Amino acid sequence: MALKVGVVGCGDIAQWNYLPGTKALAGTVDVVATCDQRFDRADQAREQYGTEECRAYESLDRLLDDAEIQAVEILTPWPLHFQMALRALQAGKHVYVQKPMCQTLAEANQLIDEASRRGLVLSAAPPSMVSPTMQRIKTSIREGVIGKVGMVFSHSSHGGATGGGRLTDSQWFFMREAGVWTSLVDMGVYGLHTVTGILGPAKRVTAFSSIAYRDRTFFSPERPEPRPVQITAHDNGIVMLDWGEGTIGTVDGSFTAITREGPNLVIYGSQGVISASGRGGNFRLYRRDDGGAYPRGWSEVDAQGTVVADGGPSAPQRGGGQRVVVQGRPVSGQSQGPAPDVAHWAECIEHGKKPILSGEHARHVVEIMEKAVTASQSGQAQELTTTF
Repeated sequence: MALKVGVVGCGDIAQWNYLPGTKALAGTVDVVATCDQRFDRADQAREQYGTEECRAYESLDRLLDDAEIQAVEILTPWPLHFQMALRALQAGKHVYVQKPMCQTLAEANQLIDEASRRGLVLSAAPPSMVSPTMQRIKTSIREGVIGKVGMVFSHSSHGGATGGGRLTDSQWFFMREAGVWTSLVDMGVYGLHTVTGILGPAKRVTAFSSIAYRDRTFFSPERPEPRPVQITAHDNGIVMLDWGEGTIGTVDGSFTAITREGPNLVIYGSQGVISASGRGGNFRLYRRDDGGAYPRGWSEVDAQGTVVADGGPSAPQRGGGQRVVVQGRPVSGQSQGPAPDVAHWAECIEHGKKPILSGEHARHVVEIMEKAVTASQSGQAQELTTTF
């Protein structure tokens, strides 16, 4: 029987991803209600992505009063996530919330406690760790394929959501009212979820952040002419994490990366290196020595752990056939099918399982981001207290 969901927030992230992705899950997950402060947008989403009986609301309270709705996807701007998620949980609805789950450790604790008390499934974006590729990398690390991890680097930045083609005005992303270091909250959150998802909870954090490009240009869909704005939130920064026992890493969270070359993720171990671009597709593996299924040197490995190409100077492709030289960036495949995070959440609700994208993992990342701001402002490393 399909999980009946209400979608709250019908702006850019919903229209680009979650509404079409959830509609593709019809029969497993059905959109039976939509909600947006602009009723016309909610109504358009209802017509395009909902079931025949789907209702449109402009009030969260009215949506939560809808007895048919079992679960809620919260896709609004992040300053609204905590209050909306809390109200949905209090109304007895399972919750999937866009990243970040909330803005403070205290808020995260309250959401987790509320979900636990009511027996509800709380799950949070980003979807990185439901990727079979990321799970294979995690398994490879735990199996010691590259030995003891010494360093990890994750690139989690872009140039900032200031261009055309948006349904909403993005200036708020760059203003102090949305947070001290908004590029960390918007973009760094991806890398933080990935590196902690693979290596586990970190123990300490320090960071640097600032405003790099103060003068930016924005536009409103209602007023398409560009307008200059002086931003007030930090748009540039790097987080440094310490897992203990000599394992350290960095994650950037910036609106200054107008383009990038090279992998998103590199993990250096005592016996090898893992390099990945995107959260899907294949990844590259370097091994110092032959080791079971993995040859010496660079290989390309798929999400099942199979060597699909051997980059040695004279090595044939595994399984016969033409040799494929592995060089440059690995194959990147962002697509994992329709809304894999929502599909996983629905499966966990149906079978009573704890989601990979758990509230506890999201809480750990929220704590890292909150304390990274403190570290950046104080110049002192901060101890982390949460695990997952």
